[in-house]
Amino acid sequence: TQLVLGAAESVQVAEDNHEFTFRLKDNRWSDGTPVTAGDFKQAWLRVIRSDSRQKTKFAWIQGVESFWEGTGSPEAIGLEAIDDRTLQVRLKQPYPMFLSLTSSIAYLPLPQHAKEPLGFVTNGAYSLASVEAKRVVLQPKEAGKPMVQVTLNGDGEWIARQFREQAVDVADGIPHKHFQAFQEQGFVHLVKEYGTAFLFFNCRNERLQTAAVRKEIKSALDLEAIVTAAQMYEKPMRSLVPWDFHQAAEATDIVFPSEKQEKPVAKRTPNGLRLLCIKLELYEIMAHQIKRQIEGASGYQVEVVPCEFEDLMERVRQGEYELALQGWIGDYLDPMSMLEIWTSDHPYNLSGYASEEFDQRILQSHVEQDSERRTVLLQQAEALLLRDAPLIPIYQYMQPLLKQKGIKGIACSPFGLLDFSSICKQPVNTP
Repeated sequence: TQLVLGAAESVQVAEDNHEFTFRLKDNRWSDGTPVTAGDFKQAWLRVIRSDSRQKTKFAWIQGVESFWEGTGSPEAIGLEAIDDRTLQVRLKQPYPMFLSLTSSIAYLPLPQHAKEPLGFVTNGAYSLASVEAKRVVLQPKEAGKPMVQVTLNGDGEWIARQFREQAVDVADGIPHKHFQAFQEQGFVHLVKEYGTAFLFFNCRNERLQTAAVRKEIKSALDLEAIVTAAQMYEKPMRSLVPWDFHQAAEATDIVFPSEKQEKPVAKRTPNGLRLLCIKLELYEIMAHQIKRQIEGASGYQVEVVPCEFEDLMERVRQGEYELALQGWIGDYLDPMSMLEIWTSDHPYNLSGYASEEFDQRILQSHVEQDSERRTVLLQQAEALLLRDAPLIPIYQYMQPLLKQKGIKGIACSPFGLLDFSSICKQPVNTP
């Protein structure tokens, strides 16, 4: 999988790798106004000025960190709209994954001129014709393309019923108990995603602070049985990073000297473990399988606590758990997107895991310009993470699309985003 040009028709990189010059295509907003370099610059500055965690993706642009520290001005940030179709970006130092970062949603443009509510002027193949409580209608910009009606309904039984009645053409949420039947009928299309489901520990919890204790629990798990119990289409994962996207080997076999010095775990008295999971049938099946495996192989008793997503995240932030079943989809196509969130001071590291050795590998890979050496550093960082076991990878995400047989032209990115720009509906008998 490789990066391709999107809004830009070309990118020029200076010899010192400090400067990137983007030449934009002749793109238009849905109201006919040109998409300009200024639209990108102001959108990026908007994120940089915000409290959003997404702003960390701009830290390598010249002047950004000084602005955050209060010692620099917005005018000193390395962004310049040379003309309406040329954007120049200056980095504080060469950064090997900068172009990958520009593919993330944090780098999307915003229309400076628009007075309508944010989102009603778009630069894609469709614009928003109307928005209701549970329905969005998309109007194509190109003549001859179909209107697209998006229904916002998370009720799995409703989705299954409407699909069978052909009132729904595409759904990206397939009720677990209906999955096998739909798959046998040829309605299910699976797309690999750049993400991994995993079980992670509360490393701030006194009982779980040592890797040896976490490994004791990990040794009780049979990942194949967990995936099989849930009747899933994914395969068990040994790594956190979906290395198949990078045509690189997994890092699970790297051995560090310190790993051999670990002392065996003494026999522990029974302890209660709270296992949080999202309140969805699939996750609850996996959580109960994990509970049975841990209880059957150790002295631990496990309480499964299904939660709505926001409740789960709040419990994690407050440290009210021992184990949590969750996952992560990368923001951009680079192993750093999966690994950096486990560094000691990252805002998304809610597990409390901290390792100077791991942090050092990540810092080194940030500045390493040789791609092969950088890959080795990232693989070593992942191997350290797996050795310390703050998390246990379970499976690589797959995007299951439920699609009527006459629907053609839908594309799905590795990040789970659907592209309707080439969608069409053909008679079922058409080849």
